[in-house]
Amino acid sequence: MGVTSDRSEALGAHGLRPRNNLLEPAAHVPRLVAGAGLPKDRRVDWAPRSHVDPVRAPLERSRALGGEELRACSLVRLMHGQSGDHPGWAYSERHSEGNAAGSFTIREGPWKYVRFAWYGNPLFNLDDDPGELRDRSGDPSVRPALQDLRAVLDSQADSEAFARAGIAEQERTLADLARALAAAAKRGFG
Repeated sequence: MGVTSDRSEALGAHGLRPRNNLLEPAAHVPRLVAGAGLPKDRRVDWAPRSHVDPVRAPLERSRALGGEELRACSLVRLMHGQSGDHPGWAYSERHSEGNAAGSFTIREGPWKYVRFAWYGNPLFNLDDDPGELRDRSGDPSVRPALQDLRAVLDSQADSEAFARAGIAEQERTLADLARALAAAAKRGFG
């Protein structure tokens, strides 16, 4: 059995009311796992992990079929105190209200790179800046970290294609709405 949280304390972080963003107060969630055959009273450093990773563990433990299409790493070995097969980075993406272009993140070690299609793409060192207030993407001394994180993100998603598809979907939705409103106006809205 596993328990996690939606991180309600993120409300208001960075002046944002909703929690649907990729900043640490919203993205970094606690997780408790317990069950038959699992060690008791053990704390495991699972960071960084993707939110989809815990889905694979119950499928694997129950020997259920499915889930192969998930971009997830199993946590079963970690739960037993063994090293896992995780690549050491976590990928996240967000496509929520008002965010047609999407946002994408790679976390590895202390580094967090966020990509917003057609906006600034900040890089944060969470050890030095846990509040994610100082963008290091323009700092030449961290260019290798930035290049590595960009390459990992590019291996996971074509963020520009996602952004273009999101914008196209919004345009289709608006066109459909305009046609429906025009038809309703012709009928006299009734």
